[in-house]
Amino acid sequence: MVLLLIIALCTLLSGCIIDDGYHPHRHHHHHHYHDDD
Repeated sequence: MVLLLIIALCTLLSGCIIDDGYHPHRHHHHHHYHDDD
């Protein structure tokens, strides 16, 4: 199944790239107008 492969890749990316400051909702955000973390 391609879907399982995509989910696996997304899991890896969310643990590596996104957690490295790529995603705006992480603790590396430069704007502080949201307070949900």
